[in-house]
Amino acid sequence: AHGVCDALVPCEGLLWSAAFTPDGQRLISCGEQGLIRIWNVLPTRQLESVKIMQGHMQVMPAAAFHPSGNLLAIGDSLGIIRLWDLTQSPPRIRYTVQGQDWVETLAFSPDGRYFASAGGYQEHTIQLWDTNNRHCFALLTGHKEQVLHLIFSPDGALLASGAQDGAICLWDVRNPQNAQLHHIFPGLGQRVCGLTFNCSSTRVATSSADNTCTFRFWDNATGEQLFSLTRRAPADIFQFSPQADTVACWAGSEGAIRVVDTATLPDETEVMVLEGHYSTLKSVAFSPTGDRLVSSSLDQTVRLWDLKDGRQLFVLEEHEASVTLVRFSPNGRQFLSSSLDGTIRLWDAETGHCVHIFHTVGPYEGMNIT
Repeated sequence: AHGVCDALVPCEGLLWSAAFTPDGQRLISCGEQGLIRIWNVLPTRQLESVKIMQGHMQVMPAAAFHPSGNLLAIGDSLGIIRLWDLTQSPPRIRYTVQGQDWVETLAFSPDGRYFASAGGYQEHTIQLWDTNNRHCFALLTGHKEQVLHLIFSPDGALLASGAQDGAICLWDVRNPQNAQLHHIFPGLGQRVCGLTFNCSSTRVATSSADNTCTFRFWDNATGEQLFSLTRRAPADIFQFSPQADTVACWAGSEGAIRVVDTATLPDETEVMVLEGHYSTLKSVAFSPTGDRLVSSSLDQTVRLWDLKDGRQLFVLEEHEASVTLVRFSPNGRQFLSSSLDGTIRLWDAETGHCVHIFHTVGPYEGMNIT
């Protein structure tokens, strides 16, 4: 099957970040000139621009939704973080706080009581903010270079951070007011490309890239490296399934996606190999239920896979350049793809139809669906 584009609405200037609300009914886009738009995802598979917010006047590289979907945190290149109240019409800034000199990454705790921010070029710290009273109640120090990635464990007990020099810190945030450095996983000198927790929060997998790619798997309780895998060719994509501790996948330059049983690693027992792409894989994402996988590649296609039998459900060929990022919406009914052709496409996961196209001046690099 092939996707057909149903509609498009142009965006003005560069689009820096976008995210679904947790219920999948709204999409937020953050663009040039501090313009923030809220879109309703209609039953007709059209997008309706319903709200426009103005506040940021700088590049906005980081955005994260509160788990409720009612609040949106956006950080910009001056280190300013604004928390928007989306229940108001029009949306109002609940408060503004001054973070570091650049906000690269944001993440809300699973319970939504606080959020973490990081990314400064001068300060390599992580700030924890109380969602309700905007108080920065903790400053986590341990990194020596810029922090690029933040992710909370599914149970909310741990926060993982990855930096430019490849170092990974694991923080005990069960009592976030007294957060403690739990473990430091030493880097290999290459920047951290990704962090992912398994669904039971007992392991974290990290990836770093050079001419090859090294995946390392850590025990969160002991801080011990369980094993590492180095791919002979670049393969910096690794994802745990959100529903199964022993299922994960990785992909890279060979064009194949390998779904593996992590209980047998490092023997690399493959559950299935998904073949169809004919160039380097750039992104993969599990559906929230873990039974489907979406992938994108330098071959300009997006592909949807059924993980029960390995079938390729859709080949979506609408993009005109490499597709660099894919993400499922929280309800699994839709997914986004971002391409170097300057477009972001919203797809119906059941039909493979293109629901909407966002046009941008340049490639969209920072998509995050929360």
